[in-house]
Amino acid sequence: MKKFFFSIEAIMTVLNECYGMKGSQETGGIFIGPSAEDNIITHAIPSSIYAERGFATYYQSDEDVKILNKKIKQFFTKGEDFKGYWHKHPSGIIELSNGDINTCFGILNNPAYKINNNLLMTVISEGRGNMPLHSYLVSLRNDGIDIEDVSMVILPQSCIRSIWLNPTTTIKKG
Repeated sequence: MKKFFFSIEAIMTVLNECYGMKGSQETGGIFIGPSAEDNIITHAIPSSIYAERGFATYYQSDEDVKILNKKIKQFFTKGEDFKGYWHKHPSGIIELSNGDINTCFGILNNPAYKINNNLLMTVISEGRGNMPLHSYLVSLRNDGIDIEDVSMVILPQSCIRSIWLNPTTTIKKG
């Protein structure tokens, strides 16, 4: 199981967006992390008001994607880039839905995304007790896609930055 380091600030952004939504609507956004590290998440950016949200659907409209892309560009100069998506399942389902899997397949097959065959997908489930966050690493294989559970380590951004900037830190990244 691959280990991912998430900043507590990113997780708080996700939880505030998901649990701050009125009613039982899906919502979501993107994760940002260091370009050189595939398992570090420093920021979460919620979708804009232009995302389509419903009880069992969430998708990023063209206008929402434009806004998110502008925000991603602000991180390029800091050596950070797009790492994946997060979204809420109000129904309490913790697995990726068929729609989620199809979205992953489309992204991983689209050269415009320029990602390295690894896409992080995090689901926030409502009403399940326990930890409401469930992360998966999705990658292409010859006959479809591979979905692997991800172990989540949540730390303050300052600790994550020292792991990122100092590879000799005693916390194991792998």
